[in-house]
Amino acid sequence: MCWLDFVDSLVRSLAWPAVVLIAALLFRTEVAGLVSRLKHLKVPGGEATFGEKLAKAERTFEKFQASETGAEAASGQSGLEEPDGAGIAEFGPLEPSALVLSSWEHLAEEIIGLAHVAVPGVRTTNAASAAVALERAGTVNDLFVETVNELRQLRNAVAHARETPTPGSAIAYAEQARELRVACRALAQLHNGRSEAAS
Repeated sequence: MCWLDFVDSLVRSLAWPAVVLIAALLFRTEVAGLVSRLKHLKVPGGEATFGEKLAKAERTFEKFQASETGAEAASGQSGLEEPDGAGIAEFGPLEPSALVLSSWEHLAEEIIGLAHVAVPGVRTTNAASAAVALERAGTVNDLFVETVNELRQLRNAVAHARETPTPGSAIAYAEQARELRVACRALAQLHNGRSEAAS
């Protein structure tokens, strides 16, 4: 093989990767927008369906909001400050998986805090068992518990690298967690108001 044949074969083998790289650089903002809206992503070892599972959690939360307990929480939100800042901006520039994990930690603290306020003698430090204790006490309903469990399962899937959230789905998760945290704060405030009125 002469050097001209070598150069020709090298150019041919690098042509498509170079075209793809140049196109990605030229259209990087458009590509980033598309990637952030992905709901289904193939990753080594399986398929990530984080967005689909998150959509299910959002539908469950919407049912909770439409329920009597959710409406009561919504009525108690007027004048209520945002928990720990103003939405996802509180987390700063986090990688999508880190945003999901951090959002869950803040939500878990709020659920446990609500349980300590609303359920006499509760000693749990686990958000899922706190949600169950809240349901048994009549503070929340089964839709609240179901939403918590769906968000916890998504968090666990991300923590154990079974799911890979896109930036857009991680932001949606953080927003869902924030809305549930606001509901927890409102329910705690309502419970405290009732306790003071009963005294």
